[in-house]
This record gives sequence, structure tokens and C-alpha cells, in this order.
Amino acid sequence: MGSSLIHKYPLLRVLIPMLGGIYFTDQTLLSKKYTLILFLLIFFLGVILIVAHLQIKRHKKNYWYSIFGWSTLLLSFLFGCLSCLSQTTDFLTPNSTPTCYLGTISTTKIYKAESNSWQYDVLLSDFGNAKLRVFEKEGKSISSVSVGDQIVIEGVLAVPKDIKTEGVFDYKTYLRRNGYRGVLYTDSDKVKRFGETRHHSLKLTLLYWNERTQDYLKGFGLSDEAFGIVSALVLGTKVHLSKQGKVDYSTGGISHVLALSGLHVGLIFAVVTFLLRALFKWSSYKNEWSVCIGVVFLWIFALFTGVSPSVVRASLFFTLYGVARLLQRESIGFNVLLSTSFIMLLIHPYWLFDVGFQLSFSAVMGILLFYPLWSLRSHQECRLSSYVYNTGILSLAAQLGTLPVILYYFGTFPIYFLLSNLIVIPLITLVLYLSVLLIIVGWLPYVYIFIAFLINQIISLMNMMVACMAQWPTFLNQPFYISFMEVGLLSIVILSLWFLLSRLTYKRMLVFLVSVLILVSIVGYRLFLSPVGVGIGTISSRPFLHVVGRNYSSIFLFDSGDTDWVFPRIGAAFERYWSLNSIKKPTLISGGDIHFYDSLMVIGNYSVLYPSKEMERMEGDEIIEIDYLYVDRRNWGYFTSIIDNVEFKSVIVHESLDVRNKKEVEAYAKAKNIEIITLSEKAYVWFVQ
Repeated sequence: MGSSLIHKYPLLRVLIPMLGGIYFTDQTLLSKKYTLILFLLIFFLGVILIVAHLQIKRHKKNYWYSIFGWSTLLLSFLFGCLSCLSQTTDFLTPNSTPTCYLGTISTTKIYKAESNSWQYDVLLSDFGNAKLRVFEKEGKSISSVSVGDQIVIEGVLAVPKDIKTEGVFDYKTYLRRNGYRGVLYTDSDKVKRFGETRHHSLKLTLLYWNERTQDYLKGFGLSDEAFGIVSALVLGTKVHLSKQGKVDYSTGGISHVLALSGLHVGLIFAVVTFLLRALFKWSSYKNEWSVCIGVVFLWIFALFTGVSPSVVRASLFFTLYGVARLLQRESIGFNVLLSTSFIMLLIHPYWLFDVGFQLSFSAVMGILLFYPLWSLRSHQECRLSSYVYNTGILSLAAQLGTLPVILYYFGTFPIYFLLSNLIVIPLITLVLYLSVLLIIVGWLPYVYIFIAFLINQIISLMNMMVACMAQWPTFLNQPFYISFMEVGLLSIVILSLWFLLSRLTYKRMLVFLVSVLILVSIVGYRLFLSPVGVGIGTISSRPFLHVVGRNYSSIFLFDSGDTDWVFPRIGAAFERYWSLNSIKKPTLISGGDIHFYDSLMVIGNYSVLYPSKEMERMEGDEIIEIDYLYVDRRNWGYFTSIIDNVEFKSVIVHESLDVRNKKEVEAYAKAKNIEIITLSEKAYVWFVQ
């Protein structure tokens, strides 16, 4: 079974170890100083591979086959490491004072209402086009800059802190994987256009025209909700979608129709090739012309919409499919999918960690696995019943494929996805065609008014039905996230289900039941073990206290009067962690019985000190007495500078502290006869049990 699978899908033996190499490099933060060593190892293994290949042709000995196989695996692993390492960027040195930079805006400005700021990317000319994420706070005036504009921007350059906790979003890792070298905080009146707008690449030019097309669509009289959906479908811009609309579509299991993916790209490719075949009907090469021009159009469209992983995947998939048609070769879906993922990760290995990439490939994988099994059983003569059946099993197959990814990232499972897909997909297809038609014939006065009216009515009806379904009861009253290990176990359960459905036997049934039992046992054990105690940490540079009781309920106290701004961030940062640890959503309290004095936290009769820069201003003879001193990797430098001014009963050592520094703390505590509390790497520091 294993060898036949490898022979049928040969890229598996290359792709799987390559994924391992990318993951290993990302998790270990492998330094670029190992690049030369990797090159030498790849060269050495390449020579062994060539020798083994020649010996197999001559002697066909079994041990040469083993050498060839293991060399291929190791070479693919090292190649994954090297490709990931080649795109690793270091963060710029942060500054605490505003500094002027010269750069070019490379993305559309997005307004974030919760922080009252604009968000966009800038390529800094002074640092070799280093990419920064900019947060522009609204000031007295709004900066009127757009994609491709050269600007002078004055702001504070910062680097987010490390968070090595499963369940808590690590913004620094997100920035690193996406090629950012820092975050720049500025005000609107500190951003000025510098000279004329210049587009340094085809991508920036197309993104500029993407913005102009948005302005063009606004003039057709579309309602706000219609304009948001049309922009998402045609231009790949989701910033105009309402927050409630996103929630409703996600709850209904149809948020994929609002994100450009294989569904939209496939429809566009089908329409373009159909029109081109009609245009070249006089030519004997009409199929060749239609496929070639259609593929070129897809890649221009991918650049036009921002080169998201899902659009690139779909464009590359249809490109390989088109090439197979031109060469009159049979295209096996799995081989096309594997080739697509291999090429994409070769170009940008960090796409492996992109949610859109994972959802896109897992959905196609689910369709390729389950759709053939169920579609063979479709014998309906009625076209309507055939459409309902095929759309239903297609949605079910895609949902099964994406289930582990959805539970890992979003903690929800839409139980009405079959009904919602049956209703929404034909409507969204009609809206997509009408939107493209609206852009083409927008210069005809009465025609565009009629088309815009149809789009408004269809989208209004669709949103009303989606909102209605979003209110229906679900069996998950609160988010249910799964851990990384449980993602693997759930994937094994789904694969064993496919294995069972492909041929029903006793052994396959046993494999499926055992895999389900293991998954249920692991999840049940995790849910049973809940942390109990008091936690301390920081969010948005402000400390918090989290008290968890034995009934899984908790209280979250935060020292901030601006609750409308802080509380949503607490939920966004820790909701997944609470779910993984079976902690009920806490009662959020601002202030309360918790008090903060710079770096000192007082909780009832206990005092906890978090060393910080402010502590360096202490006088030479000044001594403070506390109960707990908390030390981690971030405050280690301040710990060493204030240690002579603090007397404490216990020291809390966080696992983020490296081994050398941890030994220094242990030696100091032993010499002073101070209790040491060593903590595992968690979102909260549990210091009272």
C-alpha cells in the first residue's frame, strides 16, 4: 500500500520531508550562519544521490535503492531548511524616539475602528526595502496617501514581544513569517507624500488600479453591504465587509465564499476560456489559445487582488491543469495538488503557516478524497436533485478536509453548512457574474443602474437568509479549540474514515474506531485537567491578574479604565487558551482589589514585583520588601540591575529564561536561602496554588 502510494504520487517522498525542514527551521529559529553548512550537505547528498542512481541502473541491488531513498528524504529536508532560511529576515533595531523614514506604501490602507488607526505596509528605502507594518493613529488631519506613494513618515519603530504559548497569538512570529522587520507607530499628521507616485513593480501598479477600481465601483449606487461583498468577490478586498456580516457568514460555514479562492478563480477561468474559445472559433488552435490567454489572465488577476495564498494556489492549480490539457496528458488531481504546494513552498516556504494556505489545500484535499467516493453513488435523473446532491457532497467533503484547521484556529463548527452552501453558492455565483458585467458596461447609464439594482436585491436577500441561519441554535455554546497534537489525531481519524469508506472491511473499521477512541481519550484528558490558581501577565504593555477556580470559572482583573478598548483585546488574545484549558470565559473587571504601582502589583496581602526599566531609577540605598519577584527573558536585564535594592521571599522563574541565566538565579537564591518557583511556559504565571 505504502510503496504503491509513493509510485502513484512520487512528489510525496519529496514534499513531506521538505515540510519537515521548513517546520524545523521555523521552530528552532535556525541562524543564517548555517547556510554554508546546508549548502555543503546538500552538495554531498546530491553526489550520493547521483552515484546511487547510476548504481541502480547497473546492478539493481536493494541497498542502493535504500541509499537512494534515504538520500532523497534527507536532501528534501535540508532543501526545506535552506529555502526557509533564505527568506528569514532579522528585525530592525527598535527606537524609543520618533525617527523619520523614507519609504513606499505597498498595501491598501485599512481602518481599524477598535484602535482608531489606519494599518498598511511600507517598504523603507533606507534599509533595502525592508517591510514594516504601520499603525497610523488618526490626528488632526488624515493622510491622503495610497498604494505606490513615496512618503516621509515619522514614528517610533518597535518589535513585538515573544509569546511561546499554544493558544495565544504570537504577533512577532506572524510578522517574521510574513517578512516584516518591525512595526512603526505614527500619527496621521506625521505622514507626508514625497514627490510623485511611482510604482516600482507590476504588483504595486495592479494594486494601485485595484484601489481605483474600488472608487469606480462606489459610483454605481451599490449599498454598503453590497459594495463590501462585491469588493471581496472581484477585488479580494474584505475591509468593506461589516463585522456582523463576517460573523454571520462564518457561523453559517460559508465564509469561504467571501474570500477569493478556488471557487471564484475556477468560475473566472471557465468564463474567460469560454469567451476566448468563442472569439477564436475560426482557428484550429482555439483550445490552445484559450488556455494560454486564460492562464495569463489568472496570474494578472492574482497580482491585481494582492497575491493571497488561496488565489495563488487556485491559479497555479488551473495553470498545471491547463498545461496537462495542452499536452493531452491525464491530470491526476492529487499530483496536481502536490505539484502546486511544492512550487508555492519553493517560492515562499512561510506560506506553510498561513491559515488561508492551510484551508485552501485541506479543502481541496477533502474534495479529492471524499467526493469521488460519494459522487459515484449519484444516479439522479432530475437536474435539480442532481445539483442538490452534488453540491451537498462537495460541501461535506470540503468541510471534512478543513475541520482540523477550523477547530484549531477558530474553535467553531458550522452545523448548517450544507443548507447554507446550497442556498448561497448559486446566489454568489450570480453576483460574481453580474459584478464583472457591471465593471465592463458601467459606462452605459441605464444598464448599470439596472445591474446595480439586481446586485443590491440579491445580496440583501442572501444576507437576510444568512443572518437568519446564524441565529439558529448550535451545539457549541462556547468556542472549542483543539491543540496541535489533536489536529494530527483528528486528521488521522478523517483519513481512516476515507480508508474505511473506500473499501468496507473489518480491519479498516477497527483502525477507524481505535483512532476515534484515542482522539476522544486525549481530548477528554485535556478537558479534565484545568489550571487552578492565580495568574499574572501583561497585555498591551499593562499587567493583569487572572484567578481561576476549581469549577473552571475565573475572574480577569485589569488595571485600565479604558475597558471598551482593553476587553476586546483580552478576548482576542486569550480566548483560544481558555478553550484549550477548559476555562470558562472569565468575568472581566477593570481595577477592583488589584493595585499596580509601576512594576509592583499588590494582590490582597501579597506583593509581586516585575522588574522593568522604571526600577533602574531607584536610589542606591533604597530597599523595597516584596513577597514574589518574577523573572523572565524579557526582564532579565532589569533583574540584574535592581537585585541589590530588593528583598524578596520567593523568586518566580519563567521557562522563557535561558539555561545560563536560570542557573545564575538558582545560585543566587540558594546563597540567600530564597524559595525558587520554576514555571512551565504558559500564558499565565501560576504563583499561588
